[in-house]
Amino acid sequence: MIRALNIAPSWTLARVKQLEYGTNASVLARTEHINYMADILKFNNVLIFDEVKVSQYTEFQKQQLFETYSTCKLIFCGDIGFQLPAITGNAMTHHGFDNFVGLKQNFRFTCDKHAAICNSVREMISSKVDRKRINDYIVASYKNVTEITDYKPHDIVICSKHEICKQWDEKFGDN
Repeated sequence: MIRALNIAPSWTLARVKQLEYGTNASVLARTEHINYMADILKFNNVLIFDEVKVSQYTEFQKQQLFETYSTCKLIFCGDIGFQLPAITGNAMTHHGFDNFVGLKQNFRFTCDKHAAICNSVREMISSKVDRKRINDYIVASYKNVTEITDYKPHDIVICSKHEICKQWDEKFGDN
């Protein structure tokens, strides 16, 4: 891919991808803003939309991007179907893409137990299991800890509040 532009929902993620892949980076808001469109078209011919979530991309936005950047190769990467629904407008669909590839391997998790739980939740979402049952499964799958005890460096800690995460960080540092 020559002259690729990685597009993320936030500048924080855009900068991470810029360093990780050595590409130029921008944010979704700029691709839709008239002041930036000409430069994007002038300096890039491959647009990689990262973290595509149907809560952030509507069908209308997708069609606008197809039309505005019709001379570019557009690549949408994301977790479609496993995110919150679109806030406004109709959720983005797979319609209009020349090629759709669904990947099955997840490189995000290093803990087999956590990966298995997440895969089960995905299967439940795909099977249209109601939210309460999914939530009950998640709560039952993890040990609820109220005190910071019996921690091992390989344990995964999921916190509901930043203050709680900070307590764990202060106690165990880089572990």
